[in-house]
Amino acid sequence: MPLVVVMHYRDGTPATMRAMTLFDGKADKEGFLVAYPVGIDGAVNALICCGSNDDVGFIRAMVEHVTNVWGADRKRVYATGISNGPTCPSGWPSRHRACSLRSLR
Repeated sequence: MPLVVVMHYRDGTPATMRAMTLFDGKADKEGFLVAYPVGIDGAVNALICCGSNDDVGFIRAMVEHVTNVWGADRKRVYATGISNGPTCPSGWPSRHRACSLRSLR
């Protein structure tokens, strides 16, 4: 089963991302899992701001947990978010994060 990781913006919450994206209903309808991780102090370490937390390591561990407990397919893990979450999916920090997480497969 695919997994979509939805990361919130700075000072956002998983609840606001749930309400904004409506991924829960889409996941139920289309048959995928969705996870909304919480950033420390309301932010995600975007490599250019917001702390020195190992958010790549955190996301890796979370995906591993969801894979083991809920049966997510590690070859079909996708990430999205707004602004600081993944620092915009088109921004360079996100590409770094995606490359860093390639070993999940």
